[in-house]
Amino acid sequence: MFGRKTWEKRFRDVGRELIKMAVFVNGFRMMEELPGVGVSFSVENPRAVKWIKDKVFKFAYEVNQTTEKELRAALRSALDAGSSIQEIKKEVQRIFGYAEGFRNERIARTETISATNYGALEAIKQSGIVGVKKEWIATLDERTRDTHAAMDGEAVGLDEEFSNGLQFPGDPNTDDLAEIINCRCTIAHI
Repeated sequence: MFGRKTWEKRFRDVGRELIKMAVFVNGFRMMEELPGVGVSFSVENPRAVKWIKDKVFKFAYEVNQTTEKELRAALRSALDAGSSIQEIKKEVQRIFGYAEGFRNERIARTETISATNYGALEAIKQSGIVGVKKEWIATLDERTRDTHAAMDGEAVGLDEEFSNGLQFPGDPNTDDLAEIINCRCTIAHI
């Protein structure tokens, strides 16, 4: 029914171009901000190519895994309860309706923040400027996580982790998804 491999491929195909574009746009913007840099940002840099590939595979797998789990649980509950086909149909529509609403926005925000912040960090690294640090910039309002608000202005070396264990806001290489989902923070160079 679900065809997970097919859906993962579809997500990779669509996600690859969107993530690559977000990395490029913010990497290019960051490179323009850096003083006296005589190089251009390259999304074809081997580090960037590897990061994009890994990100796309992880993104496609995780989004589809979550949807599959939700569908299986809903079907199991409906069948155990003796639900009719129409009731099961409504439950499936509810799950996909949720995905089309809030979940889509959450995914878009999380993946965009991840890709744009990676692009900024990669641009700083590609610039070759020595002694540059990265700074965590929190979006300070009522929705900001306490951990991210506390980190606002925290500066570390380019290859160092911030105090929450991330390389940049939205870093997908974490098991603590609460640190990245719906994050609106960014990085700057100092």
